[in-house]
Amino acid sequence: MIGAWRVSEVRADGVVLSDGELIPSGLVVTPTLRTRDPDIFALCDCASCLREGHSTPVPPRTQAAHQQASHLLARLRRRRAGEPLTPYVYRDFGSLYKMHEYARHGGGKTFLGSLGRRLARGAEPEVKLH
Repeated sequence: MIGAWRVSEVRADGVVLSDGELIPSGLVVTPTLRTRDPDIFALCDCASCLREGHSTPVPPRTQAAHQQASHLLARLRRRRAGEPLTPYVYRDFGSLYKMHEYARHGGGKTFLGSLGRRLARGAEPEVKLH
C-alpha cells in the first residue's frame, strides 16, 4: 500500500519507518542503474554507480548525469519491449563544457560562444605582464 509508510526516525545511516524497517541512506546502484528494487532506477547525484575496473564511483558531474539519463531512457524503452537491460558505461570526455553547452543551448549559441572566447583570447597577451 503506497503512501501508508511513516517515517519514525531519521538517522545518519538511513530512515527508519514506523514498522521498524531501515532504509539505508547510501544508495549504490547496479551497472544497469537499478536499485535494490528491480523496478526502481536511480541516477545522477542520488546514486553511487560503481565503475568496472575502478575503485571509485562515477563522478557526480553534469557529464555523467547526462550520460546516465540518455542511457536510462534508451534502456527503459528496451525493457518495455521485453529486451534485457544493458549496463551503463561511463565515458569520461574530460572537462569539456562544450558538450553540455551544446545539449542545453544548441549548436548556434555554442558556436557563437566558442567564437567569442576564441576572439577574446587573441586580444589577451600571451605572457602575464605582472
